[in-house]
Amino acid sequence: MKLLHTSGKIAESPPGPETVCVCGFFDPLLAAHVRMLAQRRVPGKPLAVRIVDPPDPLLPIADRARVVAALAMVDRVSPDAGADALAADARLREEFLGNVRRRSRE
Repeated sequence: MKLLHTSGKIAESPPGPETVCVCGFFDPLLAAHVRMLAQRRVPGKPLAVRIVDPPDPLLPIADRARVVAALAMVDRVSPDAGADALAADARLREEFLGNVRRRSRE
């Protein structure tokens, strides 16, 4: 088994000016997130992901940072527990949670 060493991708400092930046909860990381990150990737430019906390997180921010950092397309991850929530990621998260709740009642 090959282990991924992602700690080098996780940083607190801001990304450089030529970096493509994406921000989200990634709580949990969904296939829609992976597709969105792949679409935002620009050849020759690093992709930085800022992870923020939703109002009631399912997973600790450090765990979400490690999972996102494991994606090959991501060059840098910045966990930011104090940032404001994002509407687009909130919608994906609520849609996911609604599906989980609905299926658990079936």
